[in-house]
Amino acid sequence: MAVILLKTLGRLVSIVALSFALAACGGIAREIPDETDPDQTVVDQPIEYATLPGDVGIWQLPEDTNVTAETTSFTIEVTRLACASGVTGEVLEPAIEVTDTTVIIVARVSKQDDREYECPSNDWVPVAVNLPEPIGQRQLVDGECELGESGYVSDCEDSMRWDPESGVSARLF
Repeated sequence: MAVILLKTLGRLVSIVALSFALAACGGIAREIPDETDPDQTVVDQPIEYATLPGDVGIWQLPEDTNVTAETTSFTIEVTRLACASGVTGEVLEPAIEVTDTTVIIVARVSKQDDREYECPSNDWVPVAVNLPEPIGQRQLVDGECELGESGYVSDCEDSMRWDPESGVSARLF
């Protein structure tokens, strides 16, 4: 009995060690430095759009937001793109990819059930975004419009939401 227990325990230790090793090698997300929200993650590699959970959401900067090259934290407003009787619902944690020229943010919303909905505009839900470093000379880009299948809607004619050269924020509504 002791031999079986030791073999089982040995296998369990091996599985746990292998899991930690695979997680360490994955490079999927890195921790944000202490000065930002510890719950926010930033993607080290390109966002895998097809694997993102939830339904399509698009975002804009609130009207009173003052983004500069030094900004590391700001708020976005997210709305569900599909008809939802005016209610966006829960916004999932945004996926963020920082490149040399852009900060791409994909803000998805929780899955909605299959019932029928009316199609007034949905509400805008504020969500905090914390970056691991200042925006610098990068554009803020709505990744749903850039990477997703939403480019056909008028809200996604331009995926840029803030431009460092002009300092202009693109508002959707």
